[in-house]
Amino acid sequence: WKETEYKIDPADIPATVKATLNEDFGNYTVEISEVTETKDGKAFEFDLKKGKEESSVSIDINGTVLGKEQMETEDEDD
Repeated sequence: WKETEYKIDPADIPATVKATLNEDFGNYTVEISEVTETKDGKAFEFDLKKGKEESSVSIDINGTVLGKEQMETEDEDD
């Protein structure tokens, strides 16, 4: 067993995680909310969008950002 991943309802996201989302990423729209559980603990992962910019961010239960990654967007002109 390496990890378990499942979607989470926005209402079930802990207050500490919501506070970080609002403070650091308040101008983004949350597209997908997931929980990842590993032997090291639980993290909340979000796919975010702002205009044409898409990012993925991982936040732990204490509200600490574990990582942020810019996602590749497809150019619709091609």
